[in-house]
Amino acid sequence: MRNRFLKPTVLVVDDDEASRGVLRDFVADDGFPVVTAGDGADALRKATAEIGIVVLDYTMPKLDGLQTSRLLAARPESCHTPVILLSGVPSDFLRTQVTSPNVYAVLEKPIRMGALLAHLNALARLDEGAAGALARQDFENALREEGYRQKMIELKARETWHALSKA
Repeated sequence: MRNRFLKPTVLVVDDDEASRGVLRDFVADDGFPVVTAGDGADALRKATAEIGIVVLDYTMPKLDGLQTSRLLAARPESCHTPVILLSGVPSDFLRTQVTSPNVYAVLEKPIRMGALLAHLNALARLDEGAAGALARQDFENALREEGYRQKMIELKARETWHALSKA
């Protein structure tokens, strides 16, 4: 059981080493512990009960993101682990292909890092072991709140920059 005051460990899965490194650094800079994997098979080996969220690329060798998410959902140690799927494929199309109950979001590449952080922080707020429609509703509420928080931070930064530029 993870400490509710600490952010959950994120498993970042991408076959492109540069993308994986950028995602790892960005997520870690926001305070999330990060583990990385280079493909779906590696992700399955690393997806232990300690992993709290999986950020998963769609297009990978061996196992693609959809196959990997289905296998994660079928395992007792990762069946409740939320997945954020990243893809260069249009997200509207990909959403129609997602059948795994643990995929909470599909984000299109190039990734807007603010959107990724909003999703990660919203998922981090879910109760451990939450599942089903209630967890999905809690996620949607938390995502709305996180989006509002991000907008307030951006607004404050703009106001500060504007004030500094006039000084």
